[in-house]
Amino acid sequence: MTTVRREAKQGHPGPTRRTSRSLRPAGLRVPDRVSVIGVDDHPVAELMDLATVHQPVQAQGAAAGRLVMRIIEGCLVDSVHISLRTPLVIRSTTGPASD
Repeated sequence: MTTVRREAKQGHPGPTRRTSRSLRPAGLRVPDRVSVIGVDDHPVAELMDLATVHQPVQAQGAAAGRLVMRIIEGCLVDSVHISLRTPLVIRSTTGPASD
């Protein structure tokens, strides 16, 4: 199976959905031959049944706020690596890999 990933512009899944439609003339059916996955888990993605990577925006903002507070308080910040859970939300635009 070929995986096509196109990141949605400004958090909207429209470009990713258009990618799915553009594959049809080439005979590439989603999800039979190609999986399409968006980014952001925008509410419209659920309505479109589009698989997506969920981004925890509230946790991202909170982590950024804590970092800014450390800087304001005068703490030295050399390098920061913050890992947040970003689960794949499986919907109808993904399928099993073919052999």
